[in-house]
Amino acid sequence: MPSSLLSMPELTAKQKQYQKDIQKLVRTPSKGVEVGHLYNYEYQAKVAEYWDALPLTLVIAKKSDGWLGLSLHYLPKNIRDYFVRKILIKNLPRLKRGKPVDVTYEAIKLGDVFYKEGIAIIRRYLASHVRSRIVDIPWKEWLNALSLESAQWMNTTAALMYAQSKQIVSGLGKPKLNKTSSNILKKRVNSLKPRGRKK
Repeated sequence: MPSSLLSMPELTAKQKQYQKDIQKLVRTPSKGVEVGHLYNYEYQAKVAEYWDALPLTLVIAKKSDGWLGLSLHYLPKNIRDYFVRKILIKNLPRLKRGKPVDVTYEAIKLGDVFYKEGIAIIRRYLASHVRSRIVDIPWKEWLNALSLESAQWMNTTAALMYAQSKQIVSGLGKPKLNKTSSNILKKRVNSLKPRGRKK
């Protein structure tokens, strides 16, 4: 294992099998990532307090040193599945012509209701912090990829990330996170009331 991965937990047997299965179905990008494609890779965050080390990312914008993407594992499974099905249905004519899906950073940030789930899961990725081959998943396999719970959460849990994303999607906003552990994050999430924050 590369020294850069020594701080990362070993993959579970299910995650290893997922990687083997997915790599039978994919093609490797020759010139980095492209907007409108779904990718899977190992990632070591630079400054984040918590992150998914095996993100499933729909790229929505390219940067000189990386990309912006919709990190789908941050959504609960039912919302994640619904969100991606909407994208596939809306973009089916494009996909059948061999074009990528048309989901842009601008549309999400400007409040396009169709893509409202996306506002909770925009993440910035640095190419230099990718720790594996980048796997480009064909659109016909997106739902299969979503069905596998392959996230590897660092310093947090799926339940906490789902709670945070649901709060953002519902319009309550992102809670301010303490810089310590996921226990503090849990306390913050649990303190949010259904009707909003206390003043």
